[in-house]
Amino acid sequence: MTEQALFEALLKCLPSQLTAITVKLGLHPAFLPGPNSSIAERASAIWELMRQRGPDGLTALGKALDEVTGPRPIVSPPPSPAKQR
Repeated sequence: MTEQALFEALLKCLPSQLTAITVKLGLHPAFLPGPNSSIAERASAIWELMRQRGPDGLTALGKALDEVTGPRPIVSPPPSPAKQR
């Protein structure tokens, strides 16, 4: 999953899901916005902290997202239109 897809998945989370992800990842609350902050602010902080950990951090974030929200469907690009003759 790309970094952009991970971030977009975080933005779709409920506040309680973001809290669960924070706990699963072992992120210290002192480095995160409070629970009453906007979802975008919380998602951005979680994403940035995990991004700082490199590829392993992003992998752990994807796994935590799957555990909390369920696996995301793989979206295939739409088929290209048939060429007209």
